[in-house]
Amino acid sequence: MVETAHGPDAVAVEDRRLAGVERVRFEPAAEGGVRVEVELDYRLKERTPATALVDLLFIRRAQQDALQRTVRRLVAEARLDADVRAGRVP
Repeated sequence: MVETAHGPDAVAVEDRRLAGVERVRFEPAAEGGVRVEVELDYRLKERTPATALVDLLFIRRAQQDALQRTVRRLVAEARLDADVRAGRVP
């Protein structure tokens, strides 16, 4: 995976199968929280007559799962950081 920054909220991503831009947005949420939105605009490098169907049925779901795992890791790191700053973790 190759990543190239395009400003504070966008990164160009590329691997052997796809190329695209990943964006992240942070917005204030209830009770002092933060809403995180991650978006990946991509194109598949190899195109066949079945590409659109394969993308719709398989690839989009795999990419969505990967983005959700990324956000879950970010949340876990933010919680740990908050606990360390509050002295709840030695």
